[in-house]
Amino acid sequence: MEAKRKDDHEIGFDFTKFPPSKWGDHFLTVTVTDSDLDALAKEIELLKPKVRDMLILYSEDDGETTKRKILIIHFLVTLGLAYHFENEIEHIVKVAFEKIANLIADENDLYTISIMFRVFRTYGHNMSSALHFRTTTDYILDEALSFTWSHLEPIATGQLASPGHISRLIQKALHIPQHMNIEALVAREYISFYEQEDNHDDTLLKLAKLNFKFLQLHYFQELKTITLWDPDYMGKLQGHMKTAFKFVMSVYKEYEDTLRSQGRLFVLDEMIEEFKILVRTNLQLVKWAREDYMPSALMKIGKKRYFEWLRSRPKVVQVLAAKTRLMDDMTDYEEDIGKGYTANALNYYIKQHGVTKEKAIKEFGKMIKDINKIVNEECLKTTNISRRVLNQIINYGRSLDVLYTSDDVFNHREGMLKEYITTLLVDPINTSLEFRVEKS
Repeated sequence: MEAKRKDDHEIGFDFTKFPPSKWGDHFLTVTVTDSDLDALAKEIELLKPKVRDMLILYSEDDGETTKRKILIIHFLVTLGLAYHFENEIEHIVKVAFEKIANLIADENDLYTISIMFRVFRTYGHNMSSALHFRTTTDYILDEALSFTWSHLEPIATGQLASPGHISRLIQKALHIPQHMNIEALVAREYISFYEQEDNHDDTLLKLAKLNFKFLQLHYFQELKTITLWDPDYMGKLQGHMKTAFKFVMSVYKEYEDTLRSQGRLFVLDEMIEEFKILVRTNLQLVKWAREDYMPSALMKIGKKRYFEWLRSRPKVVQVLAAKTRLMDDMTDYEEDIGKGYTANALNYYIKQHGVTKEKAIKEFGKMIKDINKIVNEECLKTTNISRRVLNQIINYGRSLDVLYTSDDVFNHREGMLKEYITTLLVDPINTSLEFRVEKS
């Protein structure tokens, strides 16, 4: 009976009822034509060889040329362009790291040193690091982080005079460091910053803008597809798709009636979401089959041993799962307790250790910082797995920081989530090309 009462309590959890999306039909009505994408792709392909020449022009590198290349790599990473030049970057970083002692021997410029540290650790080379790449054994960097924060905060808050674009970049970095932020947001923010730098490279800037615009238009297409799954838009589907969609929805309606009587209606939402993923995946597979096409990601990283490695639940995956639980329960604590839902990690910690909520949150913060160090450590130690695979795991961890740092964006959609969506999908980015991105 006790077990039954527990199940009934969990089944009766009061799930949050979200209001309709504030974006309405915005992404459904945006028109993106093939000619828009073709024009962008053509411009991007014209610029890529020029950037590649910056990386490989000099075969016999002296120290200063190598440092220049590392700086370019830093810009490529931060502007969201590095994936276009993976092979060249991997080679340059590997060769440069082999002569790291000579590179830093007479280098006194802190900016150059910090860029080198960041680039090397980004590509898996273990050396004294940029602060947010620190591991569990980088004790001195904890002190350096505190020191750096105390000197940057006055600039971010306007207590010390600084150009506006520099102050804004510091504000963003103090909120979420670039290493912990999702790549698209970093790129969009850095493009705006880099454009205002007097010594920016015009070719890099133009390629970054075109590349971001290209991705933005693809995001529009994907959002339009997702929006069409709303039953209210069934009339806009083609005949055979409308029939199939109507049938599937009727099946789920029968499930809904059964689950509602059991008090388990939340199961239906999960089933529908999984079905959407399945259909979208099958549609993509059909397209690939018709075109006899294998996507580059599958060719490069779709190896059985990678899946076996993931199934073994490596430490980096385990600690990110723990980070998810800590961050989610910390931000949802008040709402969970208010609904009578006690299965919350922060609540358990408070009761187990007899501490206040504030003390528990502080301890959770320490745990999350330790997890970030372990992730960095595991990525440096994991040398038998493709960096592209590791980056997918790292990007998941970054999404947690974006979603939960200072705001639970799922439950407070007028907060940071609105700003993120506006930055990535609404605010235009100026390019030399004109596009017909308009409402249909």
